[in-house]
Amino acid sequence: MKPDQFWKLMDKARRQSGHNSTEHIEILKDSLEKLDEADIRGFDQLVRMLLRDSYQADLWAAAYIINGGCAEEGFARFRAWLIGQGEKAFSTGVEKPDSLSRWVEDGNVEMEGLEGVAVEAYERKTGKTDFYDSTMECQSPHLIGSLDTWQTNGEVDIKKLKKLVPKLYKKFYG
Repeated sequence: MKPDQFWKLMDKARRQSGHNSTEHIEILKDSLEKLDEADIRGFDQLVRMLLRDSYQADLWAAAYIINGGCAEEGFARFRAWLIGQGEKAFSTGVEKPDSLSRWVEDGNVEMEGLEGVAVEAYERKTGKTDFYDSTMECQSPHLIGSLDTWQTNGEVDIKKLKKLVPKLYKKFYG
């Protein structure tokens, strides 16, 4: 699957779902099921690549502010949500996490299940459960950057957060 086709699927699902994450996932499954197996696998590889590329300390700080806290699992769901917002939001958010202040109206932005969309669509389409038998999985991500940009001794440092993502801090904490 080419990236432009991937982003078109994301945009269509977001529009049709009315920005409801659960519905977004179901629409993606239905759309993928209509594609050939190679495109379903390509979709999965793109999701995993984007999740890996967005595993960044500064973006995690933004997720922490937006969601009022953010452990590792929540950060994965936040990044999935960001992918679901489309190419422009994703690229801008990864490049400049503080810019998410214009994409987010309220907190608790997450999308659960994006990592499994392709697998479920494949299984529905083929009746097989061998998706990963023939798909090369991406390596586990390594955090890009340092949590020290917004933490001190493993604890959230409000002064650092304010400095790192000032627009988001102001929007969510005044």
